[in-house]
This record gives sequence, C-alpha cells and structure tokens, in this order.
Amino acid sequence: MVDAKGLRILPGSWPQNQFIGWALAAQDGGPATETARDLVIQLCEYTLHLDAYEQALAKINASGRAITTTSQARTSTLSPSDDG
Repeated sequence: MVDAKGLRILPGSWPQNQFIGWALAAQDGGPATETARDLVIQLCEYTLHLDAYEQALAKINASGRAITTTSQARTSTLSPSDDG
C-alpha cells in the first residue's frame, strides 16, 4: 500500500491500481538502495502519475545523493537543495 498524501496526481492522469517491478541481481550490479530508489521512481512516475514527487523522495533519500528521474517528456537530476 502506498500513502501519497500531500502529493498531487498529474492533471488528466489516472493512477493505476497495481505496480509490477522487476529487479535482477548481478555480481557487478548496483547497491540495493539504488534499485529500491529506481523502483519507487517508476512507481511515482508511471503508475501513480504523481506531480512533484521528487522533493518528497529527496527528503527520504538517506544517502544524500541526487535523485535522477526520467520521463518521456523530460530528463532531470534533482538534488535535495533544488527548488523544483
């Protein structure tokens, strides 16, 4: 279950009621935290269609690294200090 309280859905979008994410392990793969972050970004972007979720993710990003988001319309890298 996902609590998206405080986040807006993009106008004209309908959130989906299910999310399927795949993660495969590899010896030379990235850390689990990076995989989890990528799955949450996919959930916010493509399933829930949330607007301005990057700031909320930046607040819970324990490592302090920038969160990179991609969508069909744009590609941006946001750090916790960006105003959005």
